This record gives sequence, structure tokens and C-alpha cells, in this order.
Amino acid sequence: MERARADLAAGRAWKARDRLVGALSARADDELLGLLGDVHAGMGDPPAAGAAWVGSTRTGPEVDAALAAWRERHGHDPLQLWLSLPTLVREGEAERVRALRAEATQRALDLRGWHPAVLTSLRLPAPPRPTGSRLAVGAGVLAMLLVLASVPVGLWTMLTWIV
Repeated sequence: MERARADLAAGRAWKARDRLVGALSARADDELLGLLGDVHAGMGDPPAAGAAWVGSTRTGPEVDAALAAWRERHGHDPLQLWLSLPTLVREGEAERVRALRAEATQRALDLRGWHPAVLTSLRLPAPPRPTGSRLAVGAGVLAMLLVLASVPVGLWTMLTWIV
């Protein structure tokens, strides 16, 4: 955090951003997310600021505008918004993260068939796998192939008897 603040003071916002994004792999606390949101906002990237601030307790008109820009960037789709967050932010218990988890969970349940990694990140159990239906379809396809293969053999046998 101190090195990122020093970079900001020296006019190297891009370097501070990179340091803070790197730090997200180890921690995602309110201080880090707040500063990362400030850096993104200062660099003129409101959607990225909103993505950082969603996991923080920061409030205010600038935060609301950044959160709206972040939602707009992802088409207001709760699952896309959820997946745009770093893992440690998704695991957090900030109020906005909990609300987004609930929205994304409902959307995933409505859609069904989302990738198991998405369901795991939302803390949902994987849907039950169909057992008998795939076996029945496979047996039906095999039976049709056998029938289709026997028709030419039967025709050849009849032709040899006739000739």
C-alpha cells in the first residue's frame, strides 16, 4: 500500500494500479479496494473503479456513478458482473458483494446448465446429472445403426438367391 501511495505521489498512477491489482491475489480488504477504486477513477476508468468499490464500504455519488458504469459495461447481467470480480472479492462479505451473489445465484438457477466453476464460485451445488436418459438415447442410436447396417446385407442376400 505504501509503495502504491508513493507511486501515486510521483505521478505514476499506472504503476500504483498494477501494484494494487497484484496485491488483490493475496488480500481484498476495504483499504486496498478503496485505494484501487480511487486510482481507477483518477485514471478516468469508472467501470474499473466500480469493480473495485463493489467490494468496499465506500459510498457517495462518485461510487454510485462508477458502480453504474461497471454494471453497464457488463450488460447488467449478474453472472457477468459476478465473474468480473477477483476471487478474493467474491469471497468477501461486503454488503454489495452479498447482494450481487444473491442476484447471480438466482440468475444461474434460472438459466440452469452453467459451468460447474460458476456454480462453485456462487457456493451452489452442481445440478444432478441425468443417468438413464443418456443411456437410453445411446442404446436407441446403436439399434438404429444395426438396423440400417442389416438392410444392405439383407438386400444382397436376396439378390444372390434370385440370381
